[in-house]
Amino acid sequence: ADYGSPPKSTTGILTVIVLDVNDNSPIFESPLYTATLSEIIPIGTSILRVRAPDMDVGTNALVSYSIVENTTAVFFSVNISSGILYASHSYLYELQQFYQFHILAQDSGVPPLNATALVQIFLTDYNVHPPAFGQSSYSAQVRENLAPGHVILRVNSTDADSGTNAVTSYSLAPTPGSEYFSIDSESGVLYTTTFIDREKTPAINLTVVANNTMSDHPLSSTAPVFLQITDLNDNNPSFPLTVNVTVSESVLAGSVISTLVATDGDAGSNGTVLYFIYNGNDNGTFVLDPNSGNLSISHQLNFQTKPLYMFSVMVHDLGTPNLYNYTNILVTVIDTNDNAPAFTSDVYVVTVASNLVSGQVVAYISAFDIDQNTSLRYSLSGGSSLFKLASNTSGIVVIAGSGVLSSAQNVTIQVSDSVYIASTQLQIQPYKNTVLTLKMSNFNTSVTQSAQTGSTIYNLASIIQTGSGIITYSIESGNARGTFSLSSSTLALAGNLSYKNQSLYELTIGARDGTGNKVYALLHIQVNDTNKYPPLFLLNTTFIAIPETASINMPLFSFVTTDLDGSAVNRYAACSFQPQTSSVLAFAPLSCQLQLSTSGLDYLKGPRTYNLTVNASNTVRPALSSTSQLSIIVLNGNKISPQLNSLSEEQHYVYENSTVGTVIATANATDPDIGSSGDITYGMFGAQHHYLDFTIDTYTGVIWQSNTLSYKRQSSYTLTVVAGDGGNPGRTDTTTVSIQIVELNDKTPAWQQLNYTAAILEDVTVNTQVITVSATDGNYVDTSDPLPHRRIWYGYVSYSISAGDPLGQFAIDIDTGIVTVVARLDREQISAYNLTLTATDG
Repeated sequence: ADYGSPPKSTTGILTVIVLDVNDNSPIFESPLYTATLSEIIPIGTSILRVRAPDMDVGTNALVSYSIVENTTAVFFSVNISSGILYASHSYLYELQQFYQFHILAQDSGVPPLNATALVQIFLTDYNVHPPAFGQSSYSAQVRENLAPGHVILRVNSTDADSGTNAVTSYSLAPTPGSEYFSIDSESGVLYTTTFIDREKTPAINLTVVANNTMSDHPLSSTAPVFLQITDLNDNNPSFPLTVNVTVSESVLAGSVISTLVATDGDAGSNGTVLYFIYNGNDNGTFVLDPNSGNLSISHQLNFQTKPLYMFSVMVHDLGTPNLYNYTNILVTVIDTNDNAPAFTSDVYVVTVASNLVSGQVVAYISAFDIDQNTSLRYSLSGGSSLFKLASNTSGIVVIAGSGVLSSAQNVTIQVSDSVYIASTQLQIQPYKNTVLTLKMSNFNTSVTQSAQTGSTIYNLASIIQTGSGIITYSIESGNARGTFSLSSSTLALAGNLSYKNQSLYELTIGARDGTGNKVYALLHIQVNDTNKYPPLFLLNTTFIAIPETASINMPLFSFVTTDLDGSAVNRYAACSFQPQTSSVLAFAPLSCQLQLSTSGLDYLKGPRTYNLTVNASNTVRPALSSTSQLSIIVLNGNKISPQLNSLSEEQHYVYENSTVGTVIATANATDPDIGSSGDITYGMFGAQHHYLDFTIDTYTGVIWQSNTLSYKRQSSYTLTVVAGDGGNPGRTDTTTVSIQIVELNDKTPAWQQLNYTAAILEDVTVNTQVITVSATDGNYVDTSDPLPHRRIWYGYVSYSISAGDPLGQFAIDIDTGIVTVVARLDREQISAYNLTLTATDG
């Protein structure tokens, strides 16, 4: 406007541009940024974004971001313009779990302004490390037949992870033999769950698995465990009750005819056996090497003299104590062709008609061979071609062709067993006339071997066809032993007959008349077998050993008898006890097979030996018999289980601060069995932690504290104690033991109120309740424990009045905290009481 009057003015637009001055610093949206990362986050992953706006404009508002601390910059990076924070390095939770650094936000003004914000990065553990065992492998020796629950060893491992990723659980991989064991999943204690028989499983390879089972990404590792099972002398040497040995009679003296082998599943000295002939080797025929079991003969055997032998052998091991067994050796001598065949007579004479008829039998000539299973072949030589053998397998001489026999002919008959040859002479004479003739040239008769001396065998007059006057008879050959006698025409028995020794006699009989004429015939006498001889035992006394666990009708032993009778029916024998004194043993019907008739064998109750008389009798009539002694030894067979004292009747209390080695209880088992069957060992199963906290001595049964206890970790244990014997198979008994951990008094009772107030009229009756107070104690109390015993618990609070009741007018229940009036009140005397109450723990 001007200054005129009137003033004049005009308007215009003035644009004023205010230039920014960098007077505002960047301001972070938050003074603190936090993030939680897994330690396996990939490099380059964005973590968070920081933002720091700047109120300025232009370049003054252009903000760039950087990490302040150089030491942190290697692990993280921030985008200079966006403020996005990235992971720029690998992380290891076990080395560093937390990162803290500052991010600088700076504008581009002149001079630049800036601000900082705190960044905190928390790492979480990822299960990147498998458990690592403390040893690359484990090994131990374990005696066989230890009671189940026997602790063998403890495996341990470490894990570089943390938290649940480092919690390791143990298990056994299923492998051959792992069924005998279990492992405590927490402590890694390896223990047996059943008996182990070394004879079946001498060594076991286990695989222990350590696994992070609580991790979301579990990892595992394994370690081998080699267990050598050591021996217990729990096996008697094993023998068949009868061992059959065959030997040729041609075997020379001193030769080994068999090697006896008794098996003993035990090892070392427990399985080393010695052999001894115990009975029946009266003539020292057999020699037994005690170490090798080689059985040899002291002299050459003869089948014809004695074809069978039997003797008893005892075998025992070198364990402590010795375990033993018996067997009976039956030696069968095999016959060889070492005897020549023989004819029943050196000379045979027959008389035949001079007019020969082809095919007519002239004589029956027999040979025998005392060797068994020999095949005899006959041949004929000498004389004329008028005679021949009916076949080469018999000594039957027949007329070869029709003709006239004008003079006596001498024929040689030979017999061969392919090794030896024997011969005899047959003289064939023609009748000189027809005054004295025979009905035939061969006659047959028979007689039983039991016939008495003097018995008539044959009336020789019956062989005469034609003849006159007085005829006299003679035995020309075949009666070398004088077995037969002749009186007039009667042939009688003059000696004893034996079917087995000679079953056929062939006598050449001569007949002469008064004019001097003489003719000859063959009389064949067949001896028939009868039951003449009793069966005889090969042993006067037989020893056998039977385990008490033998089952009913189990075949035990078959007695072998010999009989001089010839036929099988007369040799067959059946056995019985004489008298019938055993209710436990019996013979199978019509045999000599001994078997168990009841399960009444009992080593402990007895008897441990049975001494019986065995009778062997023929099954035909007349029944002949003989006796032998039988001695049966009963072997201990682990029939009884251990008897374990009860530990469940008493609750066992242990203070949590008691020292390692404190004895808790003692298990005691008895077993009347002997040897390994009465060898008691102890094991223990039970609650979690017990494999570390409590141990039972394998051989004494003492249960003792083996670790520092913690009431908070576990306040009670119920354990199963096992007593097992060393028998095969083993037997067990069990009992339970309850252990209560008594807590330490490390907490003070706390009143629910610091002060209690109550008002009461002065005229209330005695026993009126005033108030109930209460205090608690953080220690444990077993509320099931009856009063007054419950007061021992550190967590149990008892109440008392310690001050403020000079006249004794109030009382407090020790257990409930109820305050009552116990005497009359007088307000004018005392108008207020300040009682001091005391709460006391166990």
